[in-house]
Amino acid sequence: MMSKMRPKKLGLPDREVDLALQLGAKMKAVKAGADAKKAGKTDTEVSAVIKAEMENDPDAPDYEPKKAELLKAAKAVAEGGVKGDLKFKPMKTVSCRVCVTSDTKTLTADTLKKVVEDVKKAKDLVNADAAKVTEMPKKDTVTKRTCGTIAYPPKAGMKTEDVKKEFEKLEVTVRRSLAGHLDGDETTTSTAETQDIVTGDDNSEASDPAGSDDKDTDKDTDKDTDKDESSATTKPTGDVTTSAGERLATHVAVVLATFAAVAAALL
Repeated sequence: MMSKMRPKKLGLPDREVDLALQLGAKMKAVKAGADAKKAGKTDTEVSAVIKAEMENDPDAPDYEPKKAELLKAAKAVAEGGVKGDLKFKPMKTVSCRVCVTSDTKTLTADTLKKVVEDVKKAKDLVNADAAKVTEMPKKDTVTKRTCGTIAYPPKAGMKTEDVKKEFEKLEVTVRRSLAGHLDGDETTTSTAETQDIVTGDDNSEASDPAGSDDKDTDKDTDKDTDKDESSATTKPTGDVTTSAGERLATHVAVVLATFAAVAAALL
């Protein structure tokens, strides 16, 4: 597990650190899978490598829901070309990751949900029935740290950006939300829009729920010049004619400047 101090020193906001570590764990697993694929391993063997990386990293989300995403990304990096220039795709859901470090206390899925659903302003913006626990809380026997992650889509008529802004306030309300369950001094809360790893030729976009926009949005992002950069797919730059390894190195350099914790996980 990478130290949380490094992404903080590189300028990542505190409220994004734990989720950035999670994304970094996914990228580290992709890199291991790509190396295995380039070594001639079968897809089944590559998946086993990725699974081992994910299960051995305490900051990784649950493997099974991400299995196809990570295998596809690893194969793309091994193949090279445009596909190998991976992107981060905003998924129009907002994730909340809570971590607690304690010898005696832990975190459960129920207490994880309380962080959001006990705060009326936050709950009023999200579809709680469609929430997904993407990282089931599990205590590390060595570090005594337990982390759990839950992702919420906006309610119909609400926008992801509004949910993100409200979730940013959860850091100051987490003590009240978990009163009687966890000691707030031992917890950290991280919130950000959920991001999937996609291949470089994937130009698809996720959408806010119906009714959230005043008018239909043209899905051709090349024509959408007024789009909020925070909701745009992050596309690493680099020469697509270089080798997969060189492209991955370029990708890491770009992420280092824009998403410090991911880059740190790959170095």
